[in-house]
Amino acid sequence: MFTVVFEVHGGHPLVADLAGGGTGLSPEGVVLQLLAIVFLAGFLLDRVSTVSICLPILPPILAEAKIDPSWFAALVVVVVQISGFAPPVVPSISYRRSIAQSQIGYGHGVQDLVPSVAAQLLTLAFFYALPALAIWLPKAPIRGF
Repeated sequence: MFTVVFEVHGGHPLVADLAGGGTGLSPEGVVLQLLAIVFLAGFLLDRVSTVSICLPILPPILAEAKIDPSWFAALVVVVVQISGFAPPVVPSISYRRSIAQSQIGYGHGVQDLVPSVAAQLLTLAFFYALPALAIWLPKAPIRGF
């Protein structure tokens, strides 16, 4: 719904004009800045809300900075996943605590998430450093249909 309202009321040209004003950042700086914004949104909101809000706003900025949207989408997916593991909300700890009742404390839950977050940060670093790794599947031809 937000995407439709944003598009109908001229949100894309507005964002493109704001991005075209020049931030003075390189494309890599724009990517890092946008990923930080997505992380903060994911830190405060659930995953669906984060994607629903960011999805209509980011494409004009990506086009202005000449950033591959498929590559950036892969980065956003990983960042949204990481932000779901960031305290204070951490829904996965709440789910585990509700199942295990009082057997698992908050500190134990955070300690258990460290390997998962480390693996996701490693994935993010690989996707950032090797864009071809992130976009080979979306760019692959579909056969058999």
